[in-house]
Amino acid sequence: MPETPNDGPQIEIHSDEDWKDRVKAEDRLRDEQAAGKPAPTPSDSPNPYSRLPSADLSTLIQMLATQAMAALGLLAGPGEEQPVQRLPLARHFIDLLGVIDEKTRGNLTPHEEKLLSMSLHELRMTFVEMSKQSSGEHT
Repeated sequence: MPETPNDGPQIEIHSDEDWKDRVKAEDRLRDEQAAGKPAPTPSDSPNPYSRLPSADLSTLIQMLATQAMAALGLLAGPGEEQPVQRLPLARHFIDLLGVIDEKTRGNLTPHEEKLLSMSLHELRMTFVEMSKQSSGEHT
């Protein structure tokens, strides 16, 4: 009897059908966000930690820089409708970035070094300008 392709060893193929549901859910979320609907809260998501950024130095720099910008009054903080200026807090976050700069000097990738130096420069210049404006309002 001649061998047919089905006469050989049978290989069981498993298909991951879940990926289709995940893609559809991501598409639906993107469409809702584009339409202006609020993003789901972590309790709505099956895994609230699935969208965390990578744990690396660039993320840490960006996180501290964002906190400094919020304290400078450039961004509204969590739970705030309007930005609130908190110069001492802004200075603290800028100083923390300065500590990272000092302690990691010579051990950064070119991207990390550029991100840190540019962030520090911009934040320091903005802080000085905001401090001048703030002191000018009280005189």
